Amino acid sequence: MRCFPFLALALAFLLSGCTTVSGPDQRIAQNPAWYSELKQEDQLLIRQGRIREGMGKNAVFLAWGNPDSVTTGTDRGKPVETWTYLTYQPQFVSGFGMGVPAYYGMGYYGYGPGVFQDVIYTQEPAAMVQFENSRVVAWQARR
Repeated sequence: MRCFPFLALALAFLLSGCTTVSGPDQRIAQNPAWYSELKQEDQLLIRQGRIREGMGKNAVFLAWGNPDSVTTGTDRGKPVETWTYLTYQPQFVSGFGMGVPAYYGMGYYGYGPGVFQDVIYTQEPAAMVQFENSRVVAWQARR
């Protein structure tokens, strides 16, 4: 019986992690006024996680969420804002090394040859949206 509170807390923590994924439906639920102002065709696109030229920033946010970076500049003499969305790609790495003896508390550790394998994740652009006067004028998304 003593471990029940600990198990209940651990279970609650694990289950809470299952609901943290954000998608168009969650963003629509949090911003119903933005969604209701859109044309029916745009509402359908947003629910599918898609965008089109001419959409406003709020519509792109509802479809794709917050960008990972925002940059400003000019294109053909007109001010533009670009939203970039990133993805993480796994990179498999391996190597060979030679350790030297080291003392860690209870004894020596870490000597001799060794081989390692690991996975690291690198950020890569997944999508970019360019706005002119707060409207989408161009976009790209990775397939």
